[in-house]
Amino acid sequence: MSMLISAFARWDLRRRHGRALRLGVCLTISLACWCPSLCCASANSTCDNISDASSVAICALAASPELRNQEHEVQVLSGQRLRARSLLPSHPNVQVSLAGRRPQSTSGDVQATLNWYFSLSQEVEIAGQRSARVRVADAAISAQQRRVLVTAQEVASAALSTYYNILAETELAVLGREVEVIAQKLAAVSAARAQAELGAAIDAHIAQAEATRLSSLRYEAERRVSDLRQKLALQLGQAEIGTLQGSLDRIPGFDSTQEQTEVLVTQALALRADIMAARLEQELRMARVQVLNRERVPNLTLSFIAQRDGFDEQVFGGGIALPLPLPAPLGTSRAGEIISANAQAAQAGVAVERLQRQVRMEVMRATEQERSYAMQAGLYTAALLTQARADLAALAGALTARQLAPQGVLGAQRSLVEFLMGHVELRRGVALARVERMRVAAQPLVLRTEGGH
Repeated sequence: MSMLISAFARWDLRRRHGRALRLGVCLTISLACWCPSLCCASANSTCDNISDASSVAICALAASPELRNQEHEVQVLSGQRLRARSLLPSHPNVQVSLAGRRPQSTSGDVQATLNWYFSLSQEVEIAGQRSARVRVADAAISAQQRRVLVTAQEVASAALSTYYNILAETELAVLGREVEVIAQKLAAVSAARAQAELGAAIDAHIAQAEATRLSSLRYEAERRVSDLRQKLALQLGQAEIGTLQGSLDRIPGFDSTQEQTEVLVTQALALRADIMAARLEQELRMARVQVLNRERVPNLTLSFIAQRDGFDEQVFGGGIALPLPLPAPLGTSRAGEIISANAQAAQAGVAVERLQRQVRMEVMRATEQERSYAMQAGLYTAALLTQARADLAALAGALTARQLAPQGVLGAQRSLVEFLMGHVELRRGVALARVERMRVAAQPLVLRTEGGH
């Protein structure tokens, strides 16, 4: 999805309207499948059984009301552009008057005649106001198109974050159930030792309390899974989601390295849709200044008259009317509006600079976080994880064989449980950091998946 967004943005920079715009929209709709009217059936079939991150992103984009609202706003602005293309600033003004002339003659005879008057006037812009208004409308449409892309990226990244949180919490719940069985077995062994007077009763009580605590962790994880599934269902526009497949070890994109940081920053500054939108907003405000400057030139009014006056006298004529603008405060002036519009354009330029700094900071921070998680993940080797699970399962036997003291067994159990849960949390962090880095760097969120840590 993000790959298509970036391609569409670059194409549209070259030609904002006409065939290029239509081609970009069609490519985005047909390939990314976030237009409900064209690919709703495909998205629905995909959402019935979510198998990977790509399915999550496609379903979220297809069901997002925020995205559809932004798309409708593009249509609103397109209608305003159609209005701005009007050649004449107002409709022609036609006036027709009829009068009967009945003078009294000295002889008493009445000679009647019909007089009529016809006038046609049209206001005409002479300072290029129409082209300036069209440029304003074009800039507004282009800026809104970038906001659509920003919304799409945000919707996809939010859904992916929820997806990976569900996978992590599900793993924690599964681990909690496994640990609960082991803890209950350890509590039973401690209780049997206390009953046989081979150990202190307080050791059995502590073991039972620890088993209860670990069971509580499992229930907490299950509640978080339920809440996250409801959140994901809301993001996907469904009443509930079905089977959720996938793994924390399959995350989109590729690992970032120290050498890639500046490359990612440069890419983000060039492709981030919010920066493009901010630049176009500045262009929009500058175009409004140009409109105000041109509207200071008064419009001409061309007129044509034809009349029959007197007794069958035909009169034809034409004229030009031009308002005489008076300076403020005698008359209305746009000087204040122009000053305000220039200040707003300067504000938009400052906003672009601020956003560029923010994007640079976001990319560097996201890259550093991902790198830190990757380095930390290297500490958890497969052999170490396998041994931790085996040691956790063997604690009850070690206590029965008196190889470990009860206090040592409980301490070892807590350490091993925290170690295994920490590994799940670390993998969650790697996945979320990857999604965040790809979002802030304007990289494809759903292009391919490959094994992670």
